[in-house]
Amino acid sequence: MNLTTIESVKRLLGETEALDADVQAQLEAKIAEVSARAVSSCNRAFEKVERVSYHNGGGRYLYLSEMPVAGITEVLWAPDWDWDAATVYGAPDYALLSGGMVGFRWGLWPSGDKALRITYTGGYDPAPAEGEAEPEGYVAIPADLEGAVCQQVVYEWRRRNDPGLSAVSLPDGTINKMQVGEWLESVKAVLNRYRVRPG
Repeated sequence: MNLTTIESVKRLLGETEALDADVQAQLEAKIAEVSARAVSSCNRAFEKVERVSYHNGGGRYLYLSEMPVAGITEVLWAPDWDWDAATVYGAPDYALLSGGMVGFRWGLWPSGDKALRITYTGGYDPAPAEGEAEPEGYVAIPADLEGAVCQQVVYEWRRRNDPGLSAVSLPDGTINKMQVGEWLESVKAVLNRYRVRPG
């Protein structure tokens, strides 16, 4: 899922006219590439889909990584991983709390190595196309995340002709350009807010 749109990138570039088809295709490819790197850097998926996660249990809360969580479909416990014969926990047994936490009504979640399987829907909806209405239940990509990815796309687009350039000699002196690493510092700070710790 792309984390910014061609319209946002065009606005930041100051482009008010329709883009050449080749330039638009290159920008869209850059949006997809930077979005994929952001997903990898944050160690999570952002698109709202139904997904399954496995948890060890034994504690008061389970933590779902793909937020925001729209709803939980199923919670199963099978210490032997025989999911067909698993104990099924219904909605009265748990509560979805803030920050993707799932609390167990009866104290501690039953333990076992990856013995709890949760099926849930979480993440953000892709931005609707220009002029389209937002669908019911639409959950937008956070503005800071969308803006950071847009900023990185524009930065890399503007530098596309000088990759790795560190200095330019001119008749009246030298201009140094420092490498910034994979991310601009301001973009990295935003991505760190959405990063999920591995494990």
